[in-house]
Amino acid sequence: PNEEAGYYSIDSKMYPIGVSIVVCTASDAAGNVGSSIFAVTVSEYSEPTAPFTILDDSTGGDCQHIGTWNAASKTCTITEDITADSSDAIIIGSNGITLQGNVNIQGVTTNYSYFGILVDGKSNITLKDFNLLDFKYGVMAKNTDTLTIRDVTSDGIGQYVVNYQVDNSNDVIVENLVSTSNNRCYGQTYGCESEFFITNTNNVLF
Repeated sequence: PNEEAGYYSIDSKMYPIGVSIVVCTASDAAGNVGSSIFAVTVSEYSEPTAPFTILDDSTGGDCQHIGTWNAASKTCTITEDITADSSDAIIIGSNGITLQGNVNIQGVTTNYSYFGILVDGKSNITLKDFNLLDFKYGVMAKNTDTLTIRDVTSDGIGQYVVNYQVDNSNDVIVENLVSTSNNRCYGQTYGCESEFFITNTNNVLF
């Protein structure tokens, strides 16, 4: 107890989920007794789930849930493996973002409708150091200016052997990729077994 500060400590207690009514009673040496009633509300905590949207703000958007954010360099460093059961895993939501991680980004083999990383209508994006598994496309980029994909592997079982798709973009740099197949194809070749499917895109450097 801290009598000089005018309060007494209360023993800690684990409260169940929901609302608990607490009665607090205090007494002093003169026999004075006082009490107060208040409610404690405990809500169930749910872990954030995919999709995680990376934004250029103070926390990096959802980067705060999956890694560390450097606001000065707009870099989200993912620090844990990510599983996306029924959605895209990561969405790049701002320009100038760097996403990196040395982690697995995993889809599910029963649903190949989603992308590991989605970039749409953004510029100056760097994606590096990932292993992408079991998505329709590990990376889906479209309407993007200045995109770098570096040190990314893609394996697992997918709906298509194509692991990366880039559409309607400019200035794409691709370096040090490991994929489940070895050939590249360009243009509107449906079902091409390749690591990249690229359409209407200028200035592609491998």
